[in-house]
Amino acid sequence: PRLYRTAWAVLHDADEADDVAQDALVRAVTRRFLFLGHGSVAGWMTRIALNLAKNRLRDARRRRQILDDALPMERVARGATPGAPTDADDVAADAQARRRLLAAVGALPERQREVVQLHVTAGLDFGDVAESLGISEANARMTFSNARKKLLAALGPQRSEEP
Repeated sequence: PRLYRTAWAVLHDADEADDVAQDALVRAVTRRFLFLGHGSVAGWMTRIALNLAKNRLRDARRRRQILDDALPMERVARGATPGAPTDADDVAADAQARRRLLAAVGALPERQREVVQLHVTAGLDFGDVAESLGISEANARMTFSNARKKLLAALGPQRSEEP
């Protein structure tokens, strides 16, 4: 109860205070070796609950700041705001396109597959890709270009959407 009251005094939210009190209790039990014997155990545990509650407030402020500064599409991607409703056919088409792309990447020669994965999936620039694979940057760029041509040929022409 003491831990809950401490957390509630900071957070003013019953569910959050419950979580903090439980976290504080778990932390005190699992890290009891850190209690040096100065003061009381109750005071030590209360300080843990107080610190955890302050951390929750700080983290919530940071999350709000990040979301306030985010573009609308970033908010949707982070799950902060609902996106446009998705049509089941669109989801199925996206899944099918993703499977085709993964199969086409899997069919590339090993070096081309590695370059594509490092550049596209991992987001590395060509200099970092080259360093990772022990090749020159020009070689990494050429390998990527050849892989891109093969992927475009394997996936076929893009469908253009009519207005």
